[in-house]
Amino acid sequence: MSTESDDKKQSLGAQGDGTAQRLDHAGYGKSVMRAVAGTQFVDGGLSVRVDYGRGSAQIDGVVSDVAVELESRNWPQLRTACQNLARHPCPKKLLVLMYQRARRCADSCRALLSQSLATEDFRVVELMGWGGHPDTGDSEIVRKALSELGWKPATGTALSNAGRPSSVS
Repeated sequence: MSTESDDKKQSLGAQGDGTAQRLDHAGYGKSVMRAVAGTQFVDGGLSVRVDYGRGSAQIDGVVSDVAVELESRNWPQLRTACQNLARHPCPKKLLVLMYQRARRCADSCRALLSQSLATEDFRVVELMGWGGHPDTGDSEIVRKALSELGWKPATGTALSNAGRPSSVS
């Protein structure tokens, strides 16, 4: 069972002494998305915008018709991520949770998303890795969730280990 100090060590680095730089959980999540979807994962521009009328927000990315949020924080941030996903115009939604605090909230996130979305239109997945501690199984978790949401890899490309498209012969 993890403790609050374990969570702090994950956030600060292996030493947990406060001198390490914060780990890049979002960067790790995006690297997993790119390893799976390659250039189909878009993390900028108008496609990631969520319009709230007088204001707007951004999600972390889009893969085809699937809106993607990558989260490693606590329940208030996760609620906001769920709200942003639900309001994004893409018909399918994927919430990717990393880091122990966020993973503890997976069932609550599913319940919240199911209030505004049909269960076949979203997935909440829990990665085992996080910034500074990658897990080789995370790509398969994301690939499976995207496939269940109807995503298909682009034809004519295969992904290298680095997540960059390479031509298929």
